Amino acid sequence: MTPTDEPGPGPDTRKPRAELRHWSAYASVGEWFRDYRGYVPIQMAHGLDQLIRRTGMSFPDAYRALLRRGAIIHLDPSDDLEPPARTA
Repeated sequence: MTPTDEPGPGPDTRKPRAELRHWSAYASVGEWFRDYRGYVPIQMAHGLDQLIRRTGMSFPDAYRALLRRGAIIHLDPSDDLEPPARTA
């Protein structure tokens, strides 16, 4: 097989970044990971899932706890900030 015969990478099936919601807007690990698959390692989803199962925390609370502990590191520090709460 020559280098030109080797298959290239498959199609990019990641959701476009512009369509990704802030982590605080998700209700579950599964919902979040469906959107962020390809952007984050599966181990991150596993760690969140385990914390939620052990403690009964909501997804945003578990994510926030791991973020504060330094177990989640965002490449863009602005992702650490939560959007202001909406008032009715």
